Amino acid sequence: MNNSSLANISNTTMEPIEELRPMFSFFSLAITILFLTPLLLFNTLLTVAIAVERTITGTLRLVLVNIVTAGQVVIVGLMMFFIANVIISGCWCPEIKPSDFACRLMLWIIASGGAARLMYMTTFAISVYVLVRYGARKMKIWVAIVAVVGVWVAVLLPNTAIFTSDIVLINFHDNVACAAHGTGYKTFIYTFGYTGVYGLLGFAVSVFSPIATVWYIRHNTISGDITLVKAMIKFAVFLVLGNIINFIGQTTPLLFAAFAPAGKDWYTLEKAFNYVEGVFILLSLVPTPVLILIYFKPVRKRIKHILCGVCMKTEYVSEKSKTGKTGSSSTGNAHSADSLDVDTNL
Repeated sequence: MNNSSLANISNTTMEPIEELRPMFSFFSLAITILFLTPLLLFNTLLTVAIAVERTITGTLRLVLVNIVTAGQVVIVGLMMFFIANVIISGCWCPEIKPSDFACRLMLWIIASGGAARLMYMTTFAISVYVLVRYGARKMKIWVAIVAVVGVWVAVLLPNTAIFTSDIVLINFHDNVACAAHGTGYKTFIYTFGYTGVYGLLGFAVSVFSPIATVWYIRHNTISGDITLVKAMIKFAVFLVLGNIINFIGQTTPLLFAAFAPAGKDWYTLEKAFNYVEGVFILLSLVPTPVLILIYFKPVRKRIKHILCGVCMKTEYVSEKSKTGKTGSSSTGNAHSADSLDVDTNL
């Protein structure tokens, strides 16, 4: 049976449950407004704070910015997914469903962003080791730029395999949500390649690098800002915990999609599993920005400075507006008095 006939079977055997469409729409809307949008705004503020904070080495700032940016890519992909669910399920039109290309585009964005998160956490762990071992002067910014560009190319191009129907089969839950399925050995190659390179290899390096850094510090004398170095090491260690959540959230859906056949028999289990994996992906977006805020005091102070500056500016504009209104009122009264005096003299 070819892929097109399998897709037709999987799409036609799963009758949409009309009562659940409004509920699914409200759920998607709530996730978008209450979770993803605030997180997107906070990460944007965090990115700006890291970028302008000069007390952190330029190469580390570049890597930190891209760690947060990779999370932003996943957030944008998820927002596209949930907003599409709101539009499609909210209109109560059974005949409307997402397009195949739109589903593949959203999955590509989420998969690429997730892979970038894993790789940039690995890059940060390596950068901390290089900083401690060789010093900031040995960390050339052009090398960091090349590494950053290389990571993005390495995650964006291979994941274009998602657009190939021979590798990924798109199915629709109740005609409102996308779900990926495997098609055979090509799917296994892509899935295990993603899991092995981005997941296992990156995770192993991100675990080994902090251990090597701590070992070097204990057996050697280091120079520079010791407090900042210790903060970076703690951050790198705690990123391992975040990487565990990222690894589970990014790789297990691929493994399930590769092995689970598309069909009515697997429909309920597939939906339940995808909801659980969605929770893992959503939760994995939280630890990294929070850890940056906790362990990088300069970034925390910069954010506070930015927020206080905005508050003070708003207060200044408000006070100026009130002063302007008072001045205008006084001027108007003066003009009225002048007019009254003229009329009296006449």
